[in-house]
Amino acid sequence: MDGLLAHQALSAAARDLAAYDFQQLFAYLEAMREHLEPGDLVRLQWSYLPALGYDAKVPALSESLAADPAEFVGVVSTVYRARSRSEDEEVAEEQADEEQRDASLATNAYRLLNAWDSPPGLVDGVMNAEVLRAWIDSAVELLAEGGRTEVGLQHIGQVLGHTPPDADGTWPGVVVRDLLEEVQLDHIETGLHLHIVNSRGVSSRGLEDGGEQELKLAADYRAKAEALADEAPRVASLFRRVAGSYESEARRNEEDAERFRRGLH
Repeated sequence: MDGLLAHQALSAAARDLAAYDFQQLFAYLEAMREHLEPGDLVRLQWSYLPALGYDAKVPALSESLAADPAEFVGVVSTVYRARSRSEDEEVAEEQADEEQRDASLATNAYRLLNAWDSPPGLVDGVMNAEVLRAWIDSAVELLAEGGRTEVGLQHIGQVLGHTPPDADGTWPGVVVRDLLEEVQLDHIETGLHLHIVNSRGVSSRGLEDGGEQELKLAADYRAKAEALADEAPRVASLFRRVAGSYESEARRNEEDAERFRRGLH
């Protein structure tokens, strides 16, 4: 299948297709990836990312970030301005950014970062420590050079949330646990924390139910923290932070339920 023909067909149908239809088309193209020229599907997914909707699945595009830290840093740089060491440098860089920045390009790049779910180091469904560490080391260096360390590391932390558990069900797996303990980068852990709490999605409850759901989640994460306290103290600390977030949410929900019970809603 020719990538140009696929692009022309999609362009012709674009006005009549909903996000679901685009998702189905791209799922078919993913299944036919081996029959496309290298890079064709990546380019198509990038071009039609806005049409794929909020929960876009773009495996080829996502994998391209996991394969090349420079490409990842390029996408981050499209979305976020650099942090400069001096005010003069900051002014100069902001002016350069304004001249080069394209709003639609930055929006597309932001969509891609949110859709990124292929973690670096994942080889044939298993995390490879050497591949992951080489990717991280290169990305950290490039992010520092570009003045985008904080935001870049947070996105790395979020994609590490998509790594598979170990064979015994422990998550994150030993490769990711060892990485976090070795590199000790707070912003990666912040990104992983955000992934955990955001991946829960929307919860539902009765008006008088309070925070029971969140208390159960908090207890679960405190138990996980206790189990990893000796082996992976930073991961254990991260899990305690997650538990604390759920406990805070539980208190808010308990207060709302109490106000309802007392007729103060």
